[in-house]
Amino acid sequence: MPEQDPGEADALQSELEALDKEVLRLRDALIGKEAELATALGRIEELETTILRFLNMEQRLDSVLQSRSWRLMWAAGAPLRKLRGGDEPT
Repeated sequence: MPEQDPGEADALQSELEALDKEVLRLRDALIGKEAELATALGRIEELETTILRFLNMEQRLDSVLQSRSWRLMWAAGAPLRKLRGGDEPT
């Protein structure tokens, strides 16, 4: 095994230490980005749940408005609304 120049060994050791520090810095940056991603994915899930709730409420409202009992109640209340000057449903 050939002998190395002490200056070259010191330079290689310094480079190795610098690379180790860079690996640690990049690892920390990756962990931070993964945490940001997890937060964003959680927010997406929350928004999707809210959208589904509103879609469900829309479907329930549509079914109520299309029901026979709703139409009969609306028709029965028409004279009163007319006296009050109320609007008809859209």
